[in-house]
Amino acid sequence: MGRRKGPVFLKNLILDIEILFSDLKNIFQKSQITMMKKTRTIFTAVVTLGLIVLAALMVWTCLSAGTEQNTTVKYQYVQKANLDYKVFLKSNPLYEQGVLGMGKVYPSLFVNYLQPTLSYEFSGDKPADVKGNYSVIATVAGVQIEDKKEKILWSKDFLLVPKTNFNGSEGKVQLEKELSLSYDTFNQFAAEVQKTTEIISNVTLSLKWPIQVEAENEDGLIKDELTPKLIMPLGKKYFEISGDLDPEKTGAIEELVEAQVPIDKSKIILLSSGLVLCLLALLYLRRFVKVVTPSLWGNKVKEVFKKHGERLVGLEKEISLPREKIIKIKSIDDMVLLADEMCRPIYYYHRTGVGNESLSFYVLSENKVYIYELMAENTNVLFPQSDSLPFL
Repeated sequence: MGRRKGPVFLKNLILDIEILFSDLKNIFQKSQITMMKKTRTIFTAVVTLGLIVLAALMVWTCLSAGTEQNTTVKYQYVQKANLDYKVFLKSNPLYEQGVLGMGKVYPSLFVNYLQPTLSYEFSGDKPADVKGNYSVIATVAGVQIEDKKEKILWSKDFLLVPKTNFNGSEGKVQLEKELSLSYDTFNQFAAEVQKTTEIISNVTLSLKWPIQVEAENEDGLIKDELTPKLIMPLGKKYFEISGDLDPEKTGAIEELVEAQVPIDKSKIILLSSGLVLCLLALLYLRRFVKVVTPSLWGNKVKEVFKKHGERLVGLEKEISLPREKIIKIKSIDDMVLLADEMCRPIYYYHRTGVGNESLSFYVLSENKVYIYELMAENTNVLFPQSDSLPFL
């Protein structure tokens, strides 16, 4: 019994599959639409372009899923500097205290000397051999503003602290240096230069502390620098102090690391769905969209109604007459001439039916009927069969 059931089951399965495909075929045939050739070409081009774009995006997504480069920080450091100062005054009737702090306006006549304090700190996140050097330089310069830019007319450097080496362990360094600057000394020097050169300009005193540092460990070597600066005018009755007093800078040793990037599955699914839809749309346009072309008969009918439409009167029913009372006319133009001579209207009737579509034009006299028939050719007609002309 078991041997008999096998072939029967297989036969029924094949029959079910055939029925399924037959039903699908009927569904597609029922959903068939008609379209002008140019319109179908445009739709086909748009779908094809979409197919190409989706395919390119699919390839790009797959290729970009290899590796990517990421930056890994192996060593980080920060360096800070601070230039603090105090202004010591001569005996004067204005100030009881002998010292003024930062950020004030200072009368030049009462200023004795300045006491800047330089501090510097280097710190890394890992141990490293740190070394470097610094110096302190005072620069007196005559400056002039031209075209909104500062132009240096003359300058002279004074080395206050020669190049001094430093080093540190565990990746950290802390430095501090205190100086004393005689304001009158630099003020007199500026006045002497202006008198000698006869160049009258603004004069500034800038105190610079250039610091160069190196740090090295198993991650690599870094070289950096930092320069805090203090600036004050000379030759003025009063002055304020400005400059880059507390600069800060960070840096790092970085390494490029290649990491594996997985394929974006959600994007692949989305692109695949789009590709399938485009392929189905392309298949439907090719197999199930019927291309139609305007028929010669349709063009002739349009031409007749465009030229003589105001002369034509539509009939609800076809005129049935004996053959001996019918006179056939060769063309619609002849019908128009005849109607003019007889002062009669031109009637028409639209006959529909597969393979039997035509337009009949009539001019009626007392005992005769003049008729001209425009028959549809046996081709694929653009307009569907209907009870009335769709372009009227």
